[in-house]
Amino acid sequence: MFPQLGKVPIADTFGGKSYVKGHGSTEEAAILRRALLKDNPPDPADCPEGPRSLSDRMWDKLIDL
Repeated sequence: MFPQLGKVPIADTFGGKSYVKGHGSTEEAAILRRALLKDNPPDPADCPEGPRSLSDRMWDKLIDL
């Protein structure tokens, strides 16, 4: 499987990609979700690349941190 780095295992795969998976309580997940959704509203329907999915927006916010 993937090596454990605390509660967030991160594995480099192939083709320049990585796999990130987190483990925690539902309370911790709620805290993380609130942080990733704060000041991160849905994209307008007419944005040039099209609106991002919720998971895409949360990933972008995580990378911005």
